[in-house]
Amino acid sequence: MVKTVIGSFDRVDDADRAIRALRGAGFLDSDINLVANDVRRGDTTEPTVRNVAGETTSGAATGAVAGGALGGAAGLAASLMGLAIPGIGPILAAGPIVAALAGAGAGAVAGGLIGSLTELGVEKEHAEIYAEAVRRGGSLVTVRVDEGRADEATSILRDAGAVDIDKRVEQWRSGGWSGFDPKAEPFTFDEIERNRTSYSAGERTSMASAPSDTAWATLDDDFRRDYDENLARSGAEFDEYAPAYRYGAQTVRSGRYANKRFDDVESELRSDWEREFPDRDWNKVKDAARYGFTRGR
Repeated sequence: MVKTVIGSFDRVDDADRAIRALRGAGFLDSDINLVANDVRRGDTTEPTVRNVAGETTSGAATGAVAGGALGGAAGLAASLMGLAIPGIGPILAAGPIVAALAGAGAGAVAGGLIGSLTELGVEKEHAEIYAEAVRRGGSLVTVRVDEGRADEATSILRDAGAVDIDKRVEQWRSGGWSGFDPKAEPFTFDEIERNRTSYSAGERTSMASAPSDTAWATLDDDFRRDYDENLARSGAEFDEYAPAYRYGAQTVRSGRYANKRFDDVESELRSDWEREFPDRDWNKVKDAARYGFTRGR
């Protein structure tokens, strides 16, 4: 039995990492799809079409492709296409889903994306949620798999950073969202960035506000002992390192890198850290993050 596994990502580079991992695990290009929000600062929502060679065939160069963030998606058998969808905004798409979206044309209504997802086997209710995720700046990766490999595909998407979509919907509803509205205005670049910041801040707040959790209390004691033994000599206070300890542990607790070695994923951890804590030098706190990563298991 064939089923569709889908992951929603806050960042297009995480979605691209998922595509690379799926391809590396032997999943076929013809079974993988990408749909990514491509709103940029000052965007005019002009659709852009790029083929797999990276050549622009219409419109201006898109930020995600021009920045090299979609190397994995550019390797899919289908061309990488840019399209402006009313109610959602500019998107990039790759994989078999391109044909369905291109058939609707640049003026396609938001329902064109929902319909394309339902054709892949996604229930309409869930397709609307995933369309909303794209409207809010997200990226989707879908993969059609034999049922026996569904758990493997799900694990790959989760390890690459797929969000818990049910929890994300709870956040939207707490902010007044009542359901997908195809007539809603697309999110602006600034609105998307504020959303991403609030998601990250919420995750950090949740992580830092868990002293009532016995496991976290124990870990914090371990972090302080490690600081006293190995990092206190630097002259910096424990509070300078505490976010890195917790960051390292949280990445494992979330399941994203549950079966990975720190050294194997350090570049990804560093990239995420520098986005979330741009004023804190990774090289200075790396050892704390490493210890947290190890102890977080």
